[in-house]
Amino acid sequence: MRLVAHTGPGGVRVELRGRVAADGDGELSSVLGVLLQEHGCVVADLGRLGSTDPDTVTGLVLVLVDAVDAAGGWPAARLVVSCPDPDLRATLAGLPALTGVVLATSAEQARRRCGERPVRLSAQWTVDDEPSSLARARQVVARCARAWSAGGRRWDVDDVVMVANELVTNALEHARSSALLRMTLDGDVLEVAVRDSSPRPPSLRPHDVRAARGRGLQVVQALSDRWGWTPHDDGKVVWARPSGAVPV
Repeated sequence: MRLVAHTGPGGVRVELRGRVAADGDGELSSVLGVLLQEHGCVVADLGRLGSTDPDTVTGLVLVLVDAVDAAGGWPAARLVVSCPDPDLRATLAGLPALTGVVLATSAEQARRRCGERPVRLSAQWTVDDEPSSLARARQVVARCARAWSAGGRRWDVDDVVMVANELVTNALEHARSSALLRMTLDGDVLEVAVRDSSPRPPSLRPHDVRAARGRGLQVVQALSDRWGWTPHDDGKVVWARPSGAVPV
């Protein structure tokens, strides 16, 4: 797949042309992610895509979602997809993974919808085992929590940051490697999830006021409606859904 960028008074429009493998294209996602970081809103034009086979559609979705995630998620990264083909547009609209972007029928309509909030929001960041990386993660989590609360619900930003901080700290301590932090907002359900390379399940220790460490999951449990974990071949994901959502 090729990316052809056009810049002008109306903003940035990128044409995506040709086929892409079902597992996406990391380099293409990176280029699109950089454009989102630099310009805020980008129109991805599928008018000359040329191929709508299942593998290409699957790979295309991965390219778009990975680019938005890499650029920090909405509202920092606003991606609007211009798709004039009604059949392809219907297919894309029915994919849950693509609800984090806005679909339009033309490039002109896409430009007008750059400020529109997607149905589902997501963002992810790689956190390295160093203090500065963890500090940056707390900052971006706080930024997203504030921005995402602008819909009909809101969360205590400090609580969300605390939950993310404890999950990431636990992951870095046990996996001894970088961790992938992901935030999603689906309807009024906010979820913070951290993926690491350790297969060791999380352990909620009994409360001990004398313990200097080991209270991370107690904090997560206290500040969340639910939390849990999912094993994977290369590690696990620990997730939590911070409580405190209230009508605005």
